[in-house]
Amino acid sequence: MMRLRQPFGNSLCVTLLFFGLLACRYGQAEADSGSEVDAKLWPVVSTEAKPGAYWWWMGSAVDKDGIRWNLEQAAQNGIGTLHIIPIYGVQGNEANEISFLSPKWLEMLDCAVREGAKLGVNIDMTLGTGWCFGGPGVADEDSATLASFKRDDAGRVSVAPRRKAVMVKRAAPGGEGPMLDPFSLRGIKRYTDGFEERFATYTGLMPRAFYHDSYEYRADWSDGLYAAFEALHGYRLQDHLDVFVFKGEEDAPEADRVRRVKADYRRTLADMHFAFTKHWTDWTKARGLSSRNEAHGSPADWLDIYALADIPETEFFRNDKNPVVAKFASSAAHVGGRTLVSSESGTWADEHYNERLGALKVLFDGFFLSGVNHLFYHGMIYSPVVAPWPGWAFYASTEMNPRNTIWKDAKYLNEYIARVQSVLQAGKPDNDILLLWTLDEPWHRLDRTVVNFSIHNATDGMFRTTSGDLAEKLWKAGLTFDYVSPRRLKELHVRDGKILAGHGEYKILLVPELPYMTPEVFACLLELKDRGAELWFDGSWPKDVPGFAHLEKRRNELNALKRRAPKPIETRLIESLEKHLGFSVDESPPCLGRTDLKTISRRVADGRYIFTANIDSGFEMSEKNVQDGIDTWYRLPFPANEVVILDPMTGKTGKADWRQSLQNGEPEVRLQLRPNQSLILRLFDKKPEVDLEKWVYCDMVGKEPRVLKGRWKVDFLSGGPTLPESFETDSLRSWTDKGGDYENFSGTAKYSLTFDYDSEDRGKPLCRLNLGPVCDSATIKLNGHDLGGVFCAPMVMDFPRALLEMKDNLLEIEVTNRAANRIRYMDKAGISWKIFKDINIVDVHYQKFDASTWPILPAGLTGPVSIE
Repeated sequence: MMRLRQPFGNSLCVTLLFFGLLACRYGQAEADSGSEVDAKLWPVVSTEAKPGAYWWWMGSAVDKDGIRWNLEQAAQNGIGTLHIIPIYGVQGNEANEISFLSPKWLEMLDCAVREGAKLGVNIDMTLGTGWCFGGPGVADEDSATLASFKRDDAGRVSVAPRRKAVMVKRAAPGGEGPMLDPFSLRGIKRYTDGFEERFATYTGLMPRAFYHDSYEYRADWSDGLYAAFEALHGYRLQDHLDVFVFKGEEDAPEADRVRRVKADYRRTLADMHFAFTKHWTDWTKARGLSSRNEAHGSPADWLDIYALADIPETEFFRNDKNPVVAKFASSAAHVGGRTLVSSESGTWADEHYNERLGALKVLFDGFFLSGVNHLFYHGMIYSPVVAPWPGWAFYASTEMNPRNTIWKDAKYLNEYIARVQSVLQAGKPDNDILLLWTLDEPWHRLDRTVVNFSIHNATDGMFRTTSGDLAEKLWKAGLTFDYVSPRRLKELHVRDGKILAGHGEYKILLVPELPYMTPEVFACLLELKDRGAELWFDGSWPKDVPGFAHLEKRRNELNALKRRAPKPIETRLIESLEKHLGFSVDESPPCLGRTDLKTISRRVADGRYIFTANIDSGFEMSEKNVQDGIDTWYRLPFPANEVVILDPMTGKTGKADWRQSLQNGEPEVRLQLRPNQSLILRLFDKKPEVDLEKWVYCDMVGKEPRVLKGRWKVDFLSGGPTLPESFETDSLRSWTDKGGDYENFSGTAKYSLTFDYDSEDRGKPLCRLNLGPVCDSATIKLNGHDLGGVFCAPMVMDFPRALLEMKDNLLEIEVTNRAANRIRYMDKAGISWKIFKDINIVDVHYQKFDASTWPILPAGLTGPVSIE
C-alpha cells in the first residue's frame, strides 16, 4: 500500500484515509491474465512491484497541469514510482524556472505527491539537485577536498588541501555550488540542517524516499582526517606524508611501509564515508521516509554503504553489465534484512532513440538474476505537453517517455517487469553461500591516494583480486551466494548449522584466499564456526595482517588463530562445494541453474519461486529463431510436491510436466524456453488447493509453417514528421524502402490481412503466430480478439486454435518502429531540438550528437508471417 507522509512537523509515517482506498485499488493483482486460477498463483502486484523511472525536472520548470499529465501518462503505462531529479534547464526558458526548495518549488513537490497518490504512483526525490550532494549552502570547509603534496629541500613533505574540488554536476537553479566533503560528518549534518530549515514551514506531503546518486565526488582529504586516522590506528598520519610522494618500484625497501600506511589511510576514509552516509540515512528514517542509495563509486566497502539504505541501488552503465558487481546491492539487502533492491536501469543502453524494448527486457533479466526487484528506468524526463516533438530530452539515454515511439508498447514490458518483481519481492532470499568480501587487498595498492571502486573499473579494480576471481567462479558454476562484509560478521547468527543473516539462511561461510586479514575478523570467523557454522577457507589461510601499526603483535595474534582454523580447501574448491551442497555435474538431467540457464529463487511459506531466463551471458538480446530454444528436462535443487509454470510475459500459468527422479527422488521438470524467454517455476511443498490446467508445450521444431499470403493493407496511424500515404503490398519489406516520407517516419502503422485457414490441425489447443523480423514492436488482433504485444525476438505469439476460422480471418498487426529515423531526418533538415543547457545532448561516446549521418533503420514487418 502506498503511504503518504505528512510534513517534517510530524515525523511519524502515516496513512491518510482519503488516499487509503486509492492505494488499495492500485495494490490489487494486476497481473491477472483473465483466469481466476492464474490470478491466485501470482503474488499481488504492489506499487513497488511496478517499474519506477527517474523523472528529471529541467530547470524545475514545471507546472501543476504538466505534472498531472506526466503522472497520468506514467500511471497508464504501468509506472509505479517517479523519482524527481532537478537538473539544468532549457535555453531561453529562464522565466519558467523555479529555484530549488523555494516556496513555489515545494508547492510543485506537494502537487506531485498528491496527484501521484491519486494515480497509484509513488514519488521519490534526490536530496539535492543533479548529483552528488552539495549546493550553494556548502561552506568552503565542508566542500570536497583534494590534497596536493610537496617535498621541500630538506625532505619534509607538506600537504596543501584544495577546497571546492568539484561542483555539483548537472545542477538545477538554486542547487548550484560545490559538492560536499564525502568524509565530513560536520558537513553532512549542516547539509541536512539546511533541508530541515527549508521544510520547517512546508505543509505539503513528503515523498516516499530521499535518494543519493552514485559516488562521483572528487575528494581524497578532509579536515577531520588526521584525528580520525590516529583514533583508528594509534599513530599519526602526519609523520608519514612521504608515502604520498613515493616514486619507487614495487620491490623497493620502503614499498611495504608505503602500502601499509596507505591502506590505513584508505580504511580511515572508508570509515569516515560510512559515518557520512549513516547520518543522512538515519536522518531520513527519523522523518518517516525511506532512503535509496547508490554506493558504487565510493572508496568504502560497498556492502556497508549499501546496507545503510532502506533501498540499496545498483546500476548497469552501457557495457558495464556484471552480475557479480550488481550482487553487492542485493547482498546488502539480503544480509541486512531489506526487501527492496533497486537499479538504475537502461543508462546508455543504446544510442538516443535507438533503444529497443526487447533489448531492455534482456538487460532487465540480468538485473533480476542479480537480485534486483525494484528497477528504475533511466529515465522519463518531464516535458510540457506543448513542447514540439521530441520534447525535452535528457543528455543520456534511455528515453523512456511518452514522446518516444517505444512508449506505445512499453506497457507490455512494464507488465512483464511487474509480474517478475512481484515474485522477487515475495518471501525471502534463497542463496546457499555467504562469501566474505574485504577490501584490504586493493587498499594496499602502491599507487594513488584514495582508491574509488567503480562499476566502470570493477574488473580492473576491486575484482582484480582473489575475492573477485572467486566470485566469478561461483557465478559461472551456478552456485548461489551473497557477499558479507567484515562489519556484518558480528551480526550473524547460527541455528541448526545454518547461518542466519537478515532474511537469508546460508549453508556455508566461504573465505577467499586473502593476502590480508585482521585478527579481529579471523576471531569472529572462528567464533561462528564454534557456534556451528560451516566455515571454509579457499586455498590457504590469510597470509598477513593489513596496515602498519603494531605489526608483530598482530601477526602473532593472527598466527595463533590459524592453529584453531579448519584446514583450507587447497584444490577443486568448486567440486567440493558442489558435493557438499548436493550437486553433481555428472548427473543427468542437469540441475537447473547449474548450466548457462541461470536462476534466482525465493523461499515462501509453502514452497519456492524460481525465475530463469534463456538469455545471453552478456545480457544482450539474441536474434536466434524459435528452433534455437531449449526443450529439455532439468533436475530441481529443491523438494516439491507440485510444480507450476508461470509466464511473466502473459500472466498464464499451468501445471508443468514433472516427475520424481528414480535415482534420488528429486523433482525433475520439463522446460521449454525460446531465446530471450523467461519463465517462473512455482514449487509447492503441498498440493495447492486450486484446479490446475496443464501447461501447454509447443513443438520447437514442428511441421513446415504455413506462410500467410495475400494482399496486406498498410495504414499509418500515428507518428511523424508526417503520416505517409497508406499502401497495399503482396510482399512484406521495410516501409523505408519506399523512400521519401516513409524513410523519415517514426511511429505506428497497422498491417491488415484477410486469409483462409484449413482445419487439418483443428485438434491442437494452440497455434503459434510467427511474425518473422519485426522492426521494432507489435500488437496483434485476430478476428477482433486482442492477442497482446510482442517486442522481443523471436517475435511469436501463441494463441488458441479456436480463434481461427476456415474463411476470412482478419489479422491486424500494429507495428511501431524506433524514433531514430525521425531524429535523423530532423538533424539532416537542421530542425532545432537540442535546446538544453549544460551538456545539452551528447552521443553514447559523450561527443557532439549528430544523427544526420545515421543509416536508415528498417521499419515495420519484413516477413514472412506464418502460423505453426
